Amino acid sequence: MSEATTDVEQGPVLGVNDLTAMRMADSVVFRHLNGATTIELFIGSHTGRPRIYTRSEQVLFPEAAHDQRTRLIEVEGTVTSYGEGTSWGRKAHAVASIQAAQYDHEWATIVRLLKPRDRASLIFRGDEHTNIYVREAGLHADTLHLVVRRGRNTEMEFLLDEQITPDNSARMVKMGGV
Repeated sequence: MSEATTDVEQGPVLGVNDLTAMRMADSVVFRHLNGATTIELFIGSHTGRPRIYTRSEQVLFPEAAHDQRTRLIEVEGTVTSYGEGTSWGRKAHAVASIQAAQYDHEWATIVRLLKPRDRASLIFRGDEHTNIYVREAGLHADTLHLVVRRGRNTEMEFLLDEQITPDNSARMVKMGGV
């Protein structure tokens, strides 16, 4: 679990260790499930061989899973339908990921802009980029946005991911059971 604290008025805030782990992560999974929204960070060996983690890596990524270490950051989040703006609430789930975070220039830029005490939230939008061509092909274009609030007056929104898929288990935004 992250060191993020909760501002009673505004929700969870990012801590220094959260930001350091975000910069170091090899991969990142963004998830909304059962009404909870998380950012899960991973470091680890992709070779299948054991790896020795430094003390600081063990602090930043406290959970061990197979040959990787993880850090879970709880954030605010929602799943909505584009255009309607209505939340799908607890009946929806969504997932997206960045598999090579160290080589993703957009992710690196966003993470460098973040500061301690920023409040992060994820917005998964079903069909936000679905146009007539996508619809005629029987596909959906779902998006994931990261919204960062700093203080009371600053808000930044970043498009993190867009996935064009059929309405099946590969879709970013889904209704009902996992």
